[in-house]
Amino acid sequence: MTLSMPDGASTRSATPTLTGLIESVLTEVSAAYHNCTFSQESDPWFQPYADYCVEMVKYMAQEDEEGVEAVFQIMLDKMCRRSQSHHVDAWVEYSFCYFAGTLCGSLQNELAGRPQLFPRFVHELSICQDTKQQLSLMSILFEIVRSPPLLGNDLAKILRCLKPSFVSSLLDIVEQSRGYSEEIFTQTGTTLILGLNNLFVYAESMRYSTRFAVDNLVITTLESRISQCQTFSENLVFMLNRETNHEIKAMLIHFLRRVFATPSTYHLLYTNDLRVLVDVVIRELSDLPADAEELQCLYLDMLGPLLCNTRYPEIRHKADEVNALLLDMTCMSPSRPVSERTFALAQSVLVVAHDILQKG
Repeated sequence: MTLSMPDGASTRSATPTLTGLIESVLTEVSAAYHNCTFSQESDPWFQPYADYCVEMVKYMAQEDEEGVEAVFQIMLDKMCRRSQSHHVDAWVEYSFCYFAGTLCGSLQNELAGRPQLFPRFVHELSICQDTKQQLSLMSILFEIVRSPPLLGNDLAKILRCLKPSFVSSLLDIVEQSRGYSEEIFTQTGTTLILGLNNLFVYAESMRYSTRFAVDNLVITTLESRISQCQTFSENLVFMLNRETNHEIKAMLIHFLRRVFATPSTYHLLYTNDLRVLVDVVIRELSDLPADAEELQCLYLDMLGPLLCNTRYPEIRHKADEVNALLLDMTCMSPSRPVSERTFALAQSVLVVAHDILQKG
């Protein structure tokens, strides 16, 4: 698909013209939707649709940034007033809002400022069977939960509308995507689950100000279905191995640390995934620059529980390399400068995992 403006249309259009363009896009893409279904092998409309939306919004953003922001606001307000959308319209509107809000740089703040949309999005994601709408909703929900401090006093309201059944449905969505040709579906579902975990971790740290007990529903749900999360667990390691976004990488490490510190989820990862994870940790701790203290400390904080609480003692994958790396980080060599905090964490891992790393 190629986006083209109507003949005679001004490139410096006012908001009504942009709104008209959006309406025409909704009509066209909604019609296209009825001609395809998302399958595990291929979907001839999925990528062209995404490309079309991106092209449309980028074009408008380039020509009239204020117009895009205005249309974005109009569509958000429209969704706030409406109790539920027809699934085709919702799919298109949610996708457009995600792309437009991201390009305008205001998606996160605007969604955080409309907490009434969150329970609606959660409800629609819980009941919808359409994979395109699921993908759009998961992307938007992640934007809401990715930065808990922005939620302010609405944090408690959002936590109350989250239920174990919703987290379980997200895990089901990830598991069902195992054979899909598009990685983005599995990764978007996994990222949303990480975002929810981040939300609960933040709420736990603020439990006295929120005035109600907080259970991490991501962890408790995993506990109840530990043998039904293979795709999810594999994807955690897969994403960490390739992730370049610092925020997502930190969420992954925080989550794995929590998994390895919770007895009922010690064995979430299969043995092969543990091997890959150890390879990733060795590579990252070896390659990270000295000023990357935060990531160094996150990896080290995860490494102790990984070595001691998982199946690692049975395989001892690259134990000599792990031991040598930790010793190098604690020798205070001028060629390998580390912060006091990094030094202390590396030394702590050496102590708690001494017998495992020295065995044999």
